[in-house]
This record gives sequence, C-alpha cells and structure tokens, in this order.
Amino acid sequence: MTPFFMAARSSLVATILLTTAIAYAGWAGYRLGQSTGEAALRRCEAETANRERERASEAAAALARAQAAERAAAEAIHSLEAQLRERENDLRAALARRASATRACFSDPVRRLLDGPGASTTVPNAAAGVARADATVAAAAGGPGHRREPARATSERAAAIWAAEAMTAYERCRARIDALRQWTETVHGR
Repeated sequence: MTPFFMAARSSLVATILLTTAIAYAGWAGYRLGQSTGEAALRRCEAETANRERERASEAAAALARAQAAERAAAEAIHSLEAQLRERENDLRAALARRASATRACFSDPVRRLLDGPGASTTVPNAAAGVARADATVAAAAGGPGHRREPARATSERAAAIWAAEAMTAYERCRARIDALRQWTETVHGR
C-alpha cells in the first residue's frame, strides 16, 4: 500500500471515529436533556397537583365554614321566631284583657292618613262596638233625627294588636338581616 492510501485511510478512520464520537455525544446530550426535561415535567406536575389539592382543601374548609354559619343563623332565627311568637301571644292576651274593643283609637281621618299612599299595611277596620258607640254619641250630639254615616274608627284593641304585629314583623326582619350579615362576615370575612 502506498503512503497516500495509508494517509487517506487513517484520515478516513479518524473522520469516522470523530463523526461517531460527535454522534454519540449528541445522542448522550439528547438523552440527558430528555431525562432532565422529564424530571422537570414530573416536578411541575407534582407541584400542580399539590396546588390543586391545597385549593380543594381551602374550598372545602370555606364551604364547611359557610354551612356552619348557615346552620347557626337558621338556629338563631328559629329561636328568635319562637320567642317572638310567645311574646306576641302574651301581648295579644294582655291586650284582649286591657284594651277596649269599643273605644276609638284612630278616627276616620287618622285612618285615611295611615292607610294612605306608601302604607305597607292597612289599619284594621273598626269593631262593631266602635261604630255603634260613635253613632250613639253623634245622635245624642245632633239631637233627634240626626243621621250620620257610621264612623270607621279603629278600636283601641285593634290598633294595639296591629302595632304589636308590626313590632313583631320588624323584629323578624331585623333578626334575618342580622343573621345574613353575620353569615356574610363568617363566609367572606367582611
């Protein structure tokens, strides 16, 4: 073999060896990058799963707080409702004993004002005794043959019961608003 071929052969062998070494280094770098990337992906997936578990745990705790606050508010309202019913019944019984069913409390002009625009409830109608008593007084004042339309005055008892019902309705409304406010503070921290 000639020296030219020998030199070419060694150059070819060196080129093949160099190409093989470069290819192997590239493949090794690729595998290293791939395994590093896969490890980073696994870490990222694990961190994401941990964050999702934490969020789910926080949401479950918030839901539990909201449900506990709802139960507490409902129990408070039911308790207050029972107290208000008992108080209203006691008040009605006391009014039935003490307030007159025949003495006028609100005259017809006052009734019209109270029943006017914007009234949320109407003043109760007069009891029969109020109209008879008022007609008797009017007949006596006007003399014989004096005809007057019966008054629509409200009796003292009817007005007192009406006021007691309004007080109870107010207390119910106030208690519900307080329960909603407390629930909102518990759930939203406001």
